[in-house]
Amino acid sequence: MKKLLLVIAAVFSINANAAIITVTTDKSQYELNEIITATVTVSDLIDGVGVQTLLSGFDLSLTSLLDNSEYVANSVTFGANIVDVSDALAFESVLGLGSFVGVVQIASFFTDTFALQAGLNAFELFSVEFEALAVGSDTLVIGPNASPDLLSDFFGDGVTAVTVDADYTVVAATVSEPATFGAVLLILTLLMAFRREQR
Repeated sequence: MKKLLLVIAAVFSINANAAIITVTTDKSQYELNEIITATVTVSDLIDGVGVQTLLSGFDLSLTSLLDNSEYVANSVTFGANIVDVSDALAFESVLGLGSFVGVVQIASFFTDTFALQAGLNAFELFSVEFEALAVGSDTLVIGPNASPDLLSDFFGDGVTAVTVDADYTVVAATVSEPATFGAVLLILTLLMAFRREQR
């Protein structure tokens, strides 16, 4: 039975195509101090003849190039298809302003991995939140962490992957016209009341 499982795992793990790891943000433009939600997904796990690569983990960093954002503590949510939480050791660490490293190391059985990923060409690895701290344009970049391999398959071997980064812009907070009009009206009313008191 073990040999059969290994043969099946080998068939599903051998894939000539490169997986694509993509980071996206929930919006393209944010106001100062707004929360940026970045989601990292993996796709192209099934090649042209239907052979699927099953992933057992990832070891990658997500970095803000200009450091105009700060990681929000405890904001990481790991994807439901990468592991069964009971079988995984997942942790996060902060490298500094705008830097985040997410790692999942798995001691998972093939049956768990197969049940979670069977037939999926793409799924979410994790999402994380940053707070926008400075005005300007920035890019979230996916890169290697401790291992040169960003993804690992069922056997722990590296999976070839290419990355797609996310660009976003932070702008100064704007004051709405009704709020500005209300503030001006309040100031004029206070000035008129002050003048009447002086007479």
